[in-house]
Amino acid sequence: MADAVVVLLVADDETVVDHAKRRLAASDESLEVEVASSIEVVLDTIDLVKPDCIVTEFRLPDGDGVDLIETLTDRGYNLPVILYSEVESEVVVERAADIELDGYIQRDGPGTFELVSNQVHQAVEAYQARRNLELSERRHRELTNWISDGLFVVDTDWQYTFVNRSGADTVEREPEEMLGQTVWSVFPEIVGSPFEALLRTTMEDREPGQLEAPYGPHGRWYEVRTFPTQEGISILFSDITDRVQRVETLSSLHAVAGELFQAAETDSACRLAVDALDEVLGYPLCGVWLVDDTGDALEPTRTIGRDRLDVDPPSFHRDASLAWEVYESGQSRVFDDISTETALHNPDTLIRSEMIVPIKDHGVIVVSSLEPAAFDADDLQVVELTAYHLESSLERIEHERRIERERNRFEAAFNTVPEPAVHVVFDGEEPRIKRVNEAFVETFGIDAETAPGRRLDSIIVPSQESHAASEINRAVKAGDRYETELIRKTPDGERPFLFTAKAMPSTEEATAEAIATYVDLSNQFERELELQRQNARLEHFADVLSHDIPNHLTSAAGYLELAQETGDPAHFEQVATAHDRIESLLGDMQQLIKTGSPIEVIEPIELKSLAWTAWGACFSDDEMATLEVADDMHIMADRSRLTQMLDNLFWNAMEHAGRSPVVRIGPLENGFYIEDDGPGIPEEERDLVFNPGYTTSSRGTGFGLAIVREVSWSHGWEVTLTEGTDGGARFEFTGVEVVH
Repeated sequence: MADAVVVLLVADDETVVDHAKRRLAASDESLEVEVASSIEVVLDTIDLVKPDCIVTEFRLPDGDGVDLIETLTDRGYNLPVILYSEVESEVVVERAADIELDGYIQRDGPGTFELVSNQVHQAVEAYQARRNLELSERRHRELTNWISDGLFVVDTDWQYTFVNRSGADTVEREPEEMLGQTVWSVFPEIVGSPFEALLRTTMEDREPGQLEAPYGPHGRWYEVRTFPTQEGISILFSDITDRVQRVETLSSLHAVAGELFQAAETDSACRLAVDALDEVLGYPLCGVWLVDDTGDALEPTRTIGRDRLDVDPPSFHRDASLAWEVYESGQSRVFDDISTETALHNPDTLIRSEMIVPIKDHGVIVVSSLEPAAFDADDLQVVELTAYHLESSLERIEHERRIERERNRFEAAFNTVPEPAVHVVFDGEEPRIKRVNEAFVETFGIDAETAPGRRLDSIIVPSQESHAASEINRAVKAGDRYETELIRKTPDGERPFLFTAKAMPSTEEATAEAIATYVDLSNQFERELELQRQNARLEHFADVLSHDIPNHLTSAAGYLELAQETGDPAHFEQVATAHDRIESLLGDMQQLIKTGSPIEVIEPIELKSLAWTAWGACFSDDEMATLEVADDMHIMADRSRLTQMLDNLFWNAMEHAGRSPVVRIGPLENGFYIEDDGPGIPEEERDLVFNPGYTTSSRGTGFGLAIVREVSWSHGWEVTLTEGTDGGARFEFTGVEVVH
């Protein structure tokens, strides 16, 4: 019977045994009754019968029921025992005062066997419950002794009632010396600490608690969790020092990552990375090596600790070092004993273990130790994380440098555009100014500092042009290039412009940008005149290139041939002279080009002071040349161009009036004049002398007066050549803005 309860009935009276056996079986079918006549028989059969409960007579041949219980207990049998006897209860109670019975029934009473059956079931159930509880408690004790966390249990008097093995080992104690002792006597240092506050709060409030804090005497960090129990509180704790240190390390690296994100230069980024590794890991040697411009070597950029070996940081070359192997493979390597490696840069090194971590496409981080097998997995993780952040920083720095170079090139090109130009960003369909060039500022009277962000159309579009401007905006935003003639507002009134716009890649997603220029059509006549002047210059340049320079080259070649044939050094001097003439021609042509370009900046200039400066560059103090300049002459001009013009006029006077000329500078109604006391220039040649290359001197290039005219034109002046007071050459400049 699967659910049968085995009862061992102990009695020496066969009549009683048979009667009891029959009545028990009849009263409860779940009972399976076995019989033993004495204590000795019980001991012989108990392992075979394996009873769930023992029902015994008080009087037995070799003792009594109490003797049976004591004997079974001494032999290690812990079974429920019910006393079934005709003996008066007082006798049994007195005899069994020192033992614990599971039941007592006086024989031959009413309902005796029903009582026996009930007490058997109750006793078996209670016994099984006790066994299950004991088994559970034993398993719990075994489990708590084997868990890695520490577990202490204290009662309401703060005495330790349980200490597991892990907990005792963690605090370097034996469980036996802690049990029965109070928390405060075993660990007096926690009084007044956060740990004491946690324990008392849990004990008083009967609520779980948790704390992470350092414990000073151990120099370690612990995580402590507390739980209320029936007898007091349970304390579950673990040593989290390694985790805290890892968190601190990661926090340090996170802070370094933020600094690396801000680093503006490669050197500063490498310094931040190496200094962080030195602080976090503390190994003797650490450094960053970056690939050089040739791509064939890794050069030290930032190192710490090399002075301890009394050597300079080496360069690691292709195919000649472990660092280069790691750089090419892109895989980190840890060498527990590098003395066993063959591809060593320095076979005699004192280093024994080394970590080399690649910085993708940039170089490597090297961490070294003088001890073998110095590094663990956490060390490698720290270096790899640092390398990742450094790689990101170096990529950002290079990207920003490329952007800065492109921006500088764009700014330079944008600012040198001679026409008004504006860079706009579209806000919906509306263009807003991003930058303007100087020509735009001058033409439209806008402040370059406050222009960014302003609505372009609100500044320069007349009201009658607003609808057309909207159409133009949509076309520019949608297309690559757009060109049309339009009217725009300027400080001097509305003027016609040739408008050209080109869409450009945006620096931000979902944003359109464009560059637009405005060619002032109201100055068409001046432009055509300037074009004529440029064409004239080109014709003169062509004459010089096709005639004068080839002549000098032919002369040089001839003298060179004579020098080779005769060996006469004088011929070489002629060759040099021809080359000097060519150089002078080319230099003057270049100067003429510059002087003919538009004036960018004009300023008030005291003519007398500037004239004496230019004069000093042409004539020394020991020469008898004379300069006379009227006082209080101030004009608006470009200082550099005006100096250049004065230089050419003074040199012209020197060529034609000798080394002791008299040069005068004086005022005109709307300008000034410059004259000398030389032989003058015949009237029929006065229009020709301004042509590039025209000269009556064997030493001149013929560009001096051409440069004078170009400077005059670039200022918007007119220059006229006439006869001077003493018969020399007189140059009159009119249309000049005179400052009074």
